[in-house]
Amino acid sequence: MPKTAQKGLRLSPDEAMDLKRVAEEEGRSEPEVARESIRMYIRMHDEHKEFVDSVERGWYQLRTGLGKSEEEHDGFMASLEKEMSE
Repeated sequence: MPKTAQKGLRLSPDEAMDLKRVAEEEGRSEPEVARESIRMYIRMHDEHKEFVDSVERGWYQLRTGLGKSEEEHDGFMASLEKEMSE
């Protein structure tokens, strides 16, 4: 059985009603819905962080000469370079 941690989560009345409504509509318990919501939020956060990290790596590589731009996206890169030089 997984180890659990009790968190002092306090919901506003509206949040509690929404949680109860979703749990009833899905035929699940409120704690199940809350745990799934937290997992979804964490997954979304991690994916967003990976995307931002990837963009930062790409910019670093382009600025240091380690990366290369694709020829078919020439206009896009030119506009970015123009903005960066202003």
